Amino acid sequence: MRSRHSKTLGFILPDLENPSYARIAKLLEQGARSLGYQLLIASSDDDPASELQLLQLFRARRCDALLVASCLPPGDDSYRELQLKGMPIIAIDREMNPEFFCSVVSDDHDACLQLTHSLLQTRPRHIALIGARPELSISRARAAGFEHALDGFTGATIVEHGEAFSRQCGQRLMTEMLQRQGHFPDALITTSYVLLQGVFDVLQSQALQSTPPHLGTFGDTQLLDFLPLPVNAMAQQHQLIADKALQLALAAIEKDDYQPGVHAIARAFKQRIHEA
Repeated sequence: MRSRHSKTLGFILPDLENPSYARIAKLLEQGARSLGYQLLIASSDDDPASELQLLQLFRARRCDALLVASCLPPGDDSYRELQLKGMPIIAIDREMNPEFFCSVVSDDHDACLQLTHSLLQTRPRHIALIGARPELSISRARAAGFEHALDGFTGATIVEHGEAFSRQCGQRLMTEMLQRQGHFPDALITTSYVLLQGVFDVLQSQALQSTPPHLGTFGDTQLLDFLPLPVNAMAQQHQLIADKALQLALAAIEKDDYQPGVHAIARAFKQRIHEA
């Protein structure tokens, strides 16, 4: 899209403390460096105003392409305007309008469908979903997969979405649910690992007072292999995501080849709950 290259890429991510985004950032940086590019990384803290400021900052730095996990509402035209001025946009993890943008995402609907089915094998009387930012495409996809998996389920269902993908939000939602219900649900899914950390805080404080739920989460770490409480997980394939995003970015930069559309990368299921 441009004849003169700065050999610089930008990456706007929502949260540097999120293990998945941190891992993707590291892999993108390593991959970009091996290809002769520098990667500039900045966090929006999942705040639209901050993201818009970063967008202008990367534009001023004349990045050859911008990779972003955006929190802007669907009707915002900022990225469309930037792309029309010559900067290719590659959406990562959070899908953007496939009519105009390339997106590299996880297949969140099917992942939540499979994760929910795995918890239904424990025959719960009630099952809950704790998520955040319900307006985002990833949240809608995960909630839809959860609902589809529950077709025919006759028990109680609880769905709660908070204002942020954060440990504090997960803790608050779990605390409020526990106060309302008087007990933990038999099964519980969190739509990110940071939300699960907040749930762990509540479980730790209630360790001797209530039976813990069977847990499933999006995101996975080695730590979960060593917990006495088993947690089924849907892990992102970070390397595949980073490789595809860089492939698309370099095709746009070096070959003027930019084809909008969605590239879905399957998640890897990690089963730790084996009872039925």
